[in-house]
Amino acid sequence: MEVENGGEEEGRLVTMARQFEKRMNEIINLIASTDRPQQLEEMIAEFVELGRQLRHEFERVHEEETTGDRRTALTREIAELEATVAAKDALLERYALKIGRWEDTFAQLAREHEDTERNLSL
Repeated sequence: MEVENGGEEEGRLVTMARQFEKRMNEIINLIASTDRPQQLEEMIAEFVELGRQLRHEFERVHEEETTGDRRTALTREIAELEATVAAKDALLERYALKIGRWEDTFAQLAREHEDTERNLSL
């Protein structure tokens, strides 16, 4: 196996996989010279334990990668939502400015109407 990017996680997995492979070869060699059954039994137990640890590490690293992918996806989704909220805020601000102008216009029209009524009553 090759360690990509020199990552610590990958390095540990490669080391464990090499230990696993080494034990497997030792067991195969011991089986071939099966004159030491007690030692063979102990090596098989170690081999099984190394296999369990290796599987556990692979699962843990995979889960961390998946969690990282989820975090990346969530971060991207949050950024998109923030952009949408910012766009809607800008739109609301424009509407508020228009409404403010309309209010000013209506207030001006009301003053002009009052002035007109006052002038007509004179």
